[in-house]
Formats: sequence, structure tokens, C-alpha cells
Amino acid sequence: MSSSPDFGRGPGASLAAIGATADPRRKLRALHPAKVVKYGGGLVDLVPDDTDLPSMPAVPLRHGIPGLSIDAISPGTSILVGWGGGDPSAPYCALWSGSEGGVTATWNGDMITLGASLGAVAPVTSDPYLTAESAYLDAVVVAVTAALTALGLGGAASTLAAAQAAFKAQASRYSATNVLVK
Repeated sequence: MSSSPDFGRGPGASLAAIGATADPRRKLRALHPAKVVKYGGGLVDLVPDDTDLPSMPAVPLRHGIPGLSIDAISPGTSILVGWGGGDPSAPYCALWSGSEGGVTATWNGDMITLGASLGAVAPVTSDPYLTAESAYLDAVVVAVTAALTALGLGGAASTLAAAQAAFKAQASRYSATNVLVK
């Protein structure tokens, strides 16, 4: 960091200069945007966007989610860097955006990809809950269809069957394109 920042001229600049003198670690009490250069083992090599801050190797990642481990962060991904309590010996980074690259994470054994395009990760193809739910709904539709038919309401039974088919088609499409956990 620059030891004597340029605050320009005027009363605002004078107050900023007084603040900088009163709290030399003021800049270290904020989060600053940076770009990931490399990630591995929970440590991020990064380059802050602020040219007054040096490149920083091996900065610990704080993501704040219990049970989550970050497996990969693509180079060029935006991330924020800060310092615990403004202490220059306690840097950390957090809050990556994932918009420029991707973040691959494992949460309690399930793989998650942030910033991926749809279909980049194999969709869920079988889930015991979804299978049981589908069997239950099929049984309900069969029973209601039989009751409607027995009451002479064949048109309503046909409408129910058509609604079930449309629902299954949409549910299948949703699972194949939107569920990215494997």
C-alpha cells in the first residue's frame, strides 16, 4: 500500500488525510475486489484490482458454509480480499462471483458446480424420493380415474390422465435441465 495517498485538494481531502493518519489500517478494514490467479488446498493466489495492493499468494478462503469444501475456482474469477480485524498478517478472501469462471465444490459428498451452464454437470437421473412420489401420484390418478369412470364421468377421467402426462413431461424436462447435483 502507498504510505502517503493522494487525497487531492479541498476540505474533503483534508478530512480524508486526517482519517488516514488517524487509522493507517483503514484500507485493511474493507473488502477489496481481486482476481483469482490460482486455487488449491483452501488457499487462493490473487491479484487485487486496487493497484496500491500487492499480489497476494496463499490467501486462506473463507466461504462460511459448514460442510462445504471448495475443490476448484477458475483463474480470473472475481473474489473479495480482506484482513481480519485490519491486521495485515491476517488476509482472507471470500464471496467469489463465479460469473467469469466456475467454482466446483463438495458439500457433504455431493458435487456442486457454481457458474456452470446447464447440462455441464450430469443431472439427477434417479432419486428415491422422486421415484416414490411418482409412484404415489400414479396410484392416486389410477384410483381417481376409476372412480370418475364408475360415476360416468369419462371426460373428466381423460382430462386427469392428460394432465398427469403433461405434468410428467414437464417434471422430466425440469430434472434433466435444472437439477445440477450429482
